Amino acid sequence: SRTGSPGDGMTCMDQCHGANPGTPSGNETTELAGLPIGGYVPGQTYNLTLNATQSSNNTFGFEISPQDWGGNMQGSWITGGSNLVQIINTKWMTHTYAGNSGSSGEHSWNFQWEAPTAGTGDVNFYYTVIFADGMNAHLGDIMLQDSVMVMENTSVGIAEETDDLLVTV
Repeated sequence: SRTGSPGDGMTCMDQCHGANPGTPSGNETTELAGLPIGGYVPGQTYNLTLNATQSSNNTFGFEISPQDWGGNMQGSWITGGSNLVQIINTKWMTHTYAGNSGSSGEHSWNFQWEAPTAGTGDVNFYYTVIFADGMNAHLGDIMLQDSVMVMENTSVGIAEETDDLLVTV
């Protein structure tokens, strides 16, 4: 429950990874893929992938939560049947124990987000990725925090069918 969001008290520290994280080396990267660039369509389900890369380690974790500016959960999570991710209290998607092992310095998690109802407005995806040192202790684990805002697609589309009109005089 620590993504750095308003609903998390703007912190990403917890009892699992402590208040003294390691210092990023600069070779850690994260990417959240699958969010619609033109804005989300209310009620539509999106396939998301969270990627983590760090050349010197193979133990990873994450937590992500889509919230409004006040910290309220927006939309719904779907695990898609994966045993690598789990939903906590309907608000956070996170890794499972089985889902924290990467290979060759990389790891990806796939899950789905169902967009909220029309009129919801902006949704902020707050997430923290953990690059763990594998020592089963919190000291030395590196955490990167980020957020992405997606607007609601409010464009109106009308599909019109027309017949050609032929006028003869």
